Amino acid sequence: SMDKYALIGHPVSHSLSPAMHNANFAANGDGASYEAIDVSPEDLSDAIIGLKALGFRGVSVTSPHKRELFKGASVNTLELKDGSWVGYNTDADGFIDGFEESFGVSISGKKIFCIGNGAVAQSLKDCPYLQESCEFEAFSTRNKSLDGGRGHLFDVVINASGRDIIFSKNMFPNAKYAYNLSYHPDMETIFTKVAKFCGVKAADGRTMLLHQGARQYE
Repeated sequence: SMDKYALIGHPVSHSLSPAMHNANFAANGDGASYEAIDVSPEDLSDAIIGLKALGFRGVSVTSPHKRELFKGASVNTLELKDGSWVGYNTDADGFIDGFEESFGVSISGKKIFCIGNGAVAQSLKDCPYLQESCEFEAFSTRNKSLDGGRGHLFDVVINASGRDIIFSKNMFPNAKYAYNLSYHPDMETIFTKVAKFCGVKAADGRTMLLHQGARQYE
């Protein structure tokens, strides 16, 4: 029988994950399927039990559920092992690989400012490689974070807020790279569009999606 996999989140209708994973399964002759399932927060516990009962072998987890499945941990991947769900997170590795593919430069040595304090921002903040090789700061709002005019210290600005905010060259005058973790399937994000207008190299989260998905496939 065909192995079944799913993405759970709320909402998920915009996600490119099913197309990406199903294309990968087909190319490799895996005989597997992947679907997006919209799960509201109040239905999360029942959904996890139901997915196991229905024979799903793995689940991708997106907003707003990443920090709700395991206490104190953010996960974006569930794998069924010996009858129990085991959680992993491929977001930080996906970001690093996606950033480097988008811009053709190493993330190592960069001074990174991350707008947002959600699950993905926390994954980046906790990533040992980023801790060791970069200067990294994450805050929930731009105004709170830049008291004292410290924006000139950063050459990479990440939008991990989950909203398509407007990039500010005034706040980040020395920024060379702007990366929006969010994406729209069929249009450019405002964050990346404004950053490019300001002369900053910019990319959205599709390369991160591709690489974190590749890590999940492994």
